[in-house]
Amino acid sequence: MALPFEIILRLASVLGRNDPISFVMRFTRSYNPEVWKTLESLGIGRLAVQAGREREFANLYRASDAARRLSDEEFAEVLNFMQAAFSMALALRARPRRPDPRP
Repeated sequence: MALPFEIILRLASVLGRNDPISFVMRFTRSYNPEVWKTLESLGIGRLAVQAGREREFANLYRASDAARRLSDEEFAEVLNFMQAAFSMALALRARPRRPDPRP
């Protein structure tokens, strides 16, 4: 049974307090696929996905007391390291995968 989008938004405000955008996305995909298809066709679905991903990055910082205690200089060092690590991970992900030589 499909739930109206208004109900999904209301549930998100109650159940998805930590990350309502991701909650709305998952809930809409599961319980109202027609609305999700419409959002996707308008490009709004992609914006919601990006917003959810950005929130996940922010949550990494928010979950770390040690990160919040860093000085500006220390934070800049950690941020530079994270940027390099993220770039490396994307480069590894973009590489074509070789077939497994094992029989």
